[in-house]
Amino acid sequence: MKILIIEDDLALARSISHNLHDLGHFCEIISSISEENKEPYDVILVSSKVCTQGRCEHFVRYNSKQIIIMMASHVNEDGVNKPIQAGARDYILKPFKMDELLRKIQYHKAYQEMTARLGFYENYLDFIHAELPLP
Repeated sequence: MKILIIEDDLALARSISHNLHDLGHFCEIISSISEENKEPYDVILVSSKVCTQGRCEHFVRYNSKQIIIMMASHVNEDGVNKPIQAGARDYILKPFKMDELLRKIQYHKAYQEMTARLGFYENYLDFIHAELPLP
């Protein structure tokens, strides 16, 4: 998967990136959400420390198709609650174990794939229902 890490603590970002890279994921690190996100990512990990002045909610809404997981040292309004309400999928409390982060990523990726598959089958069944006469 292609993963963007937005973290102002470079040592933590590199550690996360290294662990995810060892598992076959491509990771990119940036230090703030003010930097333009032009490339599509499967997952975006966002530190709650970089969430200031409503930027985080706008960023989350703009990237609503990606899996966004907030990384926070504690749960608060600006760093976790508002981004979740704007569409972030989950949060994880720092410090965390990589296994826990991986489980969250895998869960949300599987959920995203199942939701897409369900949408396909719903459309297919609607088409069949509209085209075939039922007794």
